[in-house]
Amino acid sequence: MPLLLVQLLGTTDFMLVMPLGPSLAEGFNIPVENTAWLSGVFAICAAISGFVFAKHLDKFERKKLLCILLLVSAALFFISSQLQHFESWLVLRGLIGFLSTPIAALSMAIAIDLSEEHRTQAMAQMSLGFSLAAIFGVPAGLFLANFSSWQTVYSVQAGIALFLSCFCWWQLPTVKKMKPSSSTIQALTLNHIWHSPHLRHGFILLAVSLFAAFLIIPHLAAILQFNFNVAFSELGMFYAVGGIFTMVLTLLTAKLHQRISAKILLMISSVLSILILWSGFVFYWLAPLVIFVGFMSLNGSRNVIIQTHLSHLPEPHQRAGFMALLTTFRNIITALAAFLSSQILISHHQSPLENIPFLISLGSVFILLTPLLLPNTQPTLQHVEKTA
Repeated sequence: MPLLLVQLLGTTDFMLVMPLGPSLAEGFNIPVENTAWLSGVFAICAAISGFVFAKHLDKFERKKLLCILLLVSAALFFISSQLQHFESWLVLRGLIGFLSTPIAALSMAIAIDLSEEHRTQAMAQMSLGFSLAAIFGVPAGLFLANFSSWQTVYSVQAGIALFLSCFCWWQLPTVKKMKPSSSTIQALTLNHIWHSPHLRHGFILLAVSLFAAFLIIPHLAAILQFNFNVAFSELGMFYAVGGIFTMVLTLLTAKLHQRISAKILLMISSVLSILILWSGFVFYWLAPLVIFVGFMSLNGSRNVIIQTHLSHLPEPHQRAGFMALLTTFRNIITALAAFLSSQILISHHQSPLENIPFLISLGSVFILLTPLLLPNTQPTLQHVEKTA
């Protein structure tokens, strides 16, 4: 439970900046499209953090380091609630992003350490962080922002981070540092990935999928408010309903994956996503809630298929390094997509965003590429070993 709450806090913090964009833009007196920089800077710093911390996290006792990093995050959240200038806030978001990668990595590593015999169940529980953030975290944050102010949101997050630091120290057992079974085993590096066709292809597949999603996701709240006249107070309900449907469709996709090929499932999900985007954002045939829920839940469906494929790629002794580099790569692609989309969209004060059809066209191309890049079969471990 403590580790799931840590994941929930981190995911909520990252997701909440997007729907808070219009409020932040008003508070800092900046164009609304500039708030995409907050997601971009966060992701870039998280990516850099992955490279910095990857070789050092296992040198320390995990529970102690996790609690310390949560304490530092609590301080940064509280400082964020007091700042009045966008540039200073941007720096704080970068620092919070820098800490997000080791916090997520440590919580995942501790979960694996404590559940060797029930790892699948543990990973399933940890994966609930995104959906729970959409159902409870983001709506709660939007409620606080609507009832009080966005500053209140970050004051509350500071208190939660402080509580989780104490809760993890009290609840989690101390796990001894892991030692490699052989001194000849080397950590996975970018060079290994580059020279392994399957690993390299997995990174390309992830890049295309993420780029498709994060061209659009950072601006969903702004598009709904300025182009569909959705009230800010209604966004919490959108995220809650979207989170529930995402959980249901993700679990359904996991069950269907046992009977239907991943490529077919991914193609169906991708085509439906494109239809929803064009019907909703270009032709305005769909209700805003249908657009939001449909796109977010289908994105969750595509994610579970791709993550299942990626989990087959690394060798057992390379999985931690692979996932660490994958997290860094994910943050880089997310930042690039958010930056590009902020350059495509044009906004005027309290007016509908422009260039949406072009953004949807670009996103549709990458969505359609995703199932085309997915191999028909999973590589065997022996095959991966030979090419690594």
